[in-house]
Amino acid sequence: MMSAAPNFFCKHHIIATDGSNIIFAEKISHIALGDISLNKKYNRIENVGVFMKYTVFYPTDIMEIENAYNDNIDVCLTLDSGKTFTLLFITPDNLKSLMKKDKVHHIDPCFKFIVVEKITKEIIENVIESLVSNDEILSYYGL
Repeated sequence: MMSAAPNFFCKHHIIATDGSNIIFAEKISHIALGDISLNKKYNRIENVGVFMKYTVFYPTDIMEIENAYNDNIDVCLTLDSGKTFTLLFITPDNLKSLMKKDKVHHIDPCFKFIVVEKITKEIIENVIESLVSNDEILSYYGL
C-alpha cells in the first residue's frame, strides 16, 4: 500500500568523456517517506574517464509548485568531492512579487539567485550542468 507521505527526488549525475564525446548518465532515486520504496534508473557508462560527478536534491518536491512562472525553489547540489551548494532558483515574476510584498524597489545584491523563466526540472538541470562545467562560476555559489 502506498503511503501519503511526501516524495523526494534525488538525481546522481555523471559527466564523462571518452576523449572525443561527452557522455551524460544519471541515476534517479525516488524516495517516498514513510515507505521503504526506492526506485533507481541507471544508464551505464563503461570504459570512459569520469570528468565530474554530482548529486541534485530537491528538498521541496517540484510538483508542489503551483505557478512555475511565479515561484522559487531551493536545490541542493553536492559534487563527488563532497563540496555542497544550495542554489535558489527564482522567476522574474516572483522577484517582483517579493519586492511588492516587502515594499522595496530592489533586491539586496547579496542574494545569489539564479533567475529562470520558469521553474521546471529541465531548466534547473540545464543550469546545473552549465554550472558544474565552470568552476569559477560555481565557486560563486559555494559555501
